Amino acid sequence: MISLTRLDGSQLILNADLIETVEATPDTIITFAHDKKVLVREKPEEVVLRVIAFRQRILANPGNLIADPALRPTPEQTSVAHKGTGRIHLLKQDEQPEASQED
Repeated sequence: MISLTRLDGSQLILNADLIETVEATPDTIITFAHDKKVLVREKPEEVVLRVIAFRQRILANPGNLIADPALRPTPEQTSVAHKGTGRIHLLKQDEQPEASQED
């Protein structure tokens, strides 16, 4: 979710995953995947930067997306490299990471 400002100055929190296009006409128009449109004060470049920052926060610590802290993976569980498979393997409590093999 990102925070933006409507033309009347009110705050708007929107789901960045649903943004389809951002246009300057000269006002900034955000069009969502379901064709709803919103006018905001921020320039298109600022909207893009906020979406990037939002995604970076998620990628840096995806465990924060899980509401219950007790169910979140530990840093040790998420620190195992995927070794080029494209998949992330979460370790179980008593599981040890495999030793990396150098080519």
